[in-house]
Amino acid sequence: MDDGFNVSGDGQLKAYWWRSANGGCNFGDEITSIILNRKFHVAHSISNVDEADLISVGSILNKLVNNKAISLRNRKIHVVGSGLISPYVKHASLFKRMKPMGRTFGKSVVIHSVRGYMTQQVLTSLGEKEYPVGDPGLMLPLVYDTDPDKIYKIGFIPHISSIDNPEWKNVCARVGNSIIIDFRTDDLESIVTQIKSCGIIVSQSLHGLIIADAYGIPNCWYYDGPLHSGGKFKFYDYFSSVGRSFALRFCSFNELNAGDINRYADKIDPNVICSLQSDIVKSFEKALQQI
Repeated sequence: MDDGFNVSGDGQLKAYWWRSANGGCNFGDEITSIILNRKFHVAHSISNVDEADLISVGSILNKLVNNKAISLRNRKIHVVGSGLISPYVKHASLFKRMKPMGRTFGKSVVIHSVRGYMTQQVLTSLGEKEYPVGDPGLMLPLVYDTDPDKIYKIGFIPHISSIDNPEWKNVCARVGNSIIIDFRTDDLESIVTQIKSCGIIVSQSLHGLIIADAYGIPNCWYYDGPLHSGGKFKFYDYFSSVGRSFALRFCSFNELNAGDINRYADKIDPNVICSLQSDIVKSFEKALQQI
């Protein structure tokens, strides 16, 4: 549906997505707002998770687990395509050990879909039903596409926490004819144009891989250590949804060379992407109709 949706209250849907404490962007998280704007034409504002009507893109589903503020709400909070950061939660003990998730959500949480089958499996093991899967980042070709010339052989997408590591520039110089794509933005046109200007993407960012998959760009996963407490979980969660191998391609800068990047670059079956896009659109439409 591209004709817009009415929302309750003052007409301004409240959505939660991650932004840094100083307001800095991470493009992967900004996809929630991009989709609401460009696909569904819904007026919305960013809010904290306790006040949100909707959460979507990102490993943010844990924020609703055993959340007393949300469980006491009269309004529903709707979930479309969110994933868990980890199947564990912090235990309130002296050592803050991690423990299995246990009880999950109150009646105020309405889940329409989740990111991948690993999140789905954790939830079903706790008594939730099987929800449709798919990361909403796969929807981006439905709201914007472009056909730039292939300028670069390889595009490197660091996680925003390592973008300033000089090793990325060293790799670009060694590989040649390459670009570093900076995700600290909400500029859809710029990011998509840069990604589609590359023959292959190598990404440390999960949404770098997802967006490359969405636009049919072969890509490789770079992982040289945990970016957060969940480790590889969010990657495996997404990979499970598209049938991608869990095998890690590159785990150090020294391993990155043009020959191996060309050899290991993966491309997901476009029919799989199309099917997931359809399911994600339906999940959004259902959520927006109920808000």
